[in-house]
Order: sequence, then structure tokens, then C-alpha cells
Amino acid sequence: MSLQPGVPTASAVVLTSVRTEVLTGPIRAALIDIAAQLSYSEVARVFQDEGFGIYPGAQLARREAAEPETGRLEAFLIGLSAVAGAMNPRTVAEQYLELANGRNPVHVVRVLHAVEELLWLHQEKHGDTRDAERLRRHLQREGYEIDEHGRIRLPARLLPVGTLAAVRSPHALDVLLARVEHVLPDDPMLAIGTAKELIEATCHTVLAELSRPVAGFPDLPDLVYRTESALAVHPQHADGMDGVPQVRALLGRLTAITNELAALRNQAGSGHGRAGVPEGLAARHGRLALNAAFTWCRFILDTLADPNAAWTRSSAPPPSRGGGVAP
Repeated sequence: MSLQPGVPTASAVVLTSVRTEVLTGPIRAALIDIAAQLSYSEVARVFQDEGFGIYPGAQLARREAAEPETGRLEAFLIGLSAVAGAMNPRTVAEQYLELANGRNPVHVVRVLHAVEELLWLHQEKHGDTRDAERLRRHLQREGYEIDEHGRIRLPARLLPVGTLAAVRSPHALDVLLARVEHVLPDDPMLAIGTAKELIEATCHTVLAELSRPVAGFPDLPDLVYRTESALAVHPQHADGMDGVPQVRALLGRLTAITNELAALRNQAGSGHGRAGVPEGLAARHGRLALNAAFTWCRFILDTLADPNAAWTRSSAPPPSRGGGVAP
């Protein structure tokens, strides 16, 4: 999925709060100074590897050079000037950062990976410079954490409750499942809340893809039941290889994980206005919740993408049920 200016992605998230900036002004300025010391191709490649589209400045340069009102020599000079400006690494970084939407969690994750990569490239070429230290200092001042491997973790304020639950794109979920764990702050309550939101997002995404959107606000066990039934992997309805006793037993345990995560989130997760961390809750419990959610979400998305899965041979709508743990 490429991110082009003015074109919202299927995973765009509209929050009720004001626009959240992924990078504040001082961080952005320090990052652009780092990028300016790299080559055009290095900077462009970093952003393109993170899913941002072809550098928009190059497209603009081509359009300016092709204006019908200009003569050949004038068009050549305009094009030459535009291309020279477009291939300035500082300009490249500035324009790519303009594409980043702080309301979209996929953009946030991808921008942070780009920052990590630009810092690494800069250090490989120039060593540990004052510019690199300035960027790290600005990041830390804004609440970002940088580990010994150069990985950057988000401040909790950039992932308000409900952000991930609003994602509605299988591709966006793939990105989040692959990358969100290492950018989350070391906050077990946030991790537990995020785990539940990822399951909710996966349920709504799959049911929408199957043209079975859910009305209202069903609780998580009901959402999971509908999703697993629609994909013919609920232990009560599994068929084919999924119905083999050993696989059916695994599916039952997988379903139980989601029920326990819903209960854990109610007890210890973010989203219920708690003032402090419950006694004994540690980062390892947050990672446990996230990894459990990843397992369920990955299996569900893999099943949705499998053209030979049992669900592809059934058109019956999934049954619903009431009850369960409160959302």
C-alpha cells in the first residue's frame, strides 16, 4: 500500500481529538538535518521501503517541465531546475514527512521505522555526530524511548484508546501485527488495551470483507464468535482440516485466549479511566497479552487470505450469540 498525498488509505483513522503530530517541529527539523547529509536515493528508498509512494517532488518536476506554454529550451531549463530541487535529500525528507498522517496508526509506525533507518544510515556514514545526538535528545524530550538497538518506542499519548480498533484494512492490520509491538511504550496497561483493540479491528475487518458488517456494539466474545463462524474455524463449526480433533482442540484454546484477553482488559487494561497500574502488573504481562492477540489475529487473517479454506465453500451467515464479557 503506497501513501500518496491527498489520497486516504483504507486504514485511515479519524479521531475525535485534534490532529496528532507524529513528529513535532524540533524533531522534524533535526531529522531533516540528518537526511540532508545522506543522498537523495538513500532518503527516498527509506520512505519507499516503508510504503510511502514514489517521491512526489519528482512527479511535480516532470509536470512542470511538460507545461504546453513553454518552449523547448525554457522547458528544458525549468525541468532541469525542478529535478535538481526535487533530488535534494532535504527536500525529499520534507515532502515525505508531509505525507504522514498522525491520526493513522499505520503512518505513525511507518514514520518511526523511517526515523530509525535514517539514524542508522547517518551513523554508518558519519559516525555518532552532534546532529544525531540532537535528534535523539529531541525525541526523548517528547517522550519517545530509544533502546540499545536504536528502536524507537512511542509516547502513550500518540496511541489514545480506540485508535487501533478503528483500523479497517487487512493490509493495515498486517503492518500493525508485524511492527506495532516494538514501537509501543513499555506500558502494560496500554499493551493489554491494544491487544483487545487489535482483535476487535480484525473481527470488524474480516466481517466487512465478507460483506457481513456488524451493527451496534457487540461485546468481544460475540465478535469473535461471529468472525470464527464466518470463517468456519469456530471449534463448534470447524470443517475439513480445521475439524480434525487436534486442530479443533487448538482452535478452542485460541478462542479462549480472546475471552481471557477481554476479561484482562476489563481488569487491568487501558480504556477504563484508571489512575494507576494495578499492583503486580508488569511489562511481561503486556507482552503476553499482545503476543496472544497476535496469534489469534494472524491465524484469522491467514484464514481469510487462504483460497482453499473451508469458509470459501460456504455462504451461510454466521450465527450470533449474546452474553460474554462487557466491552
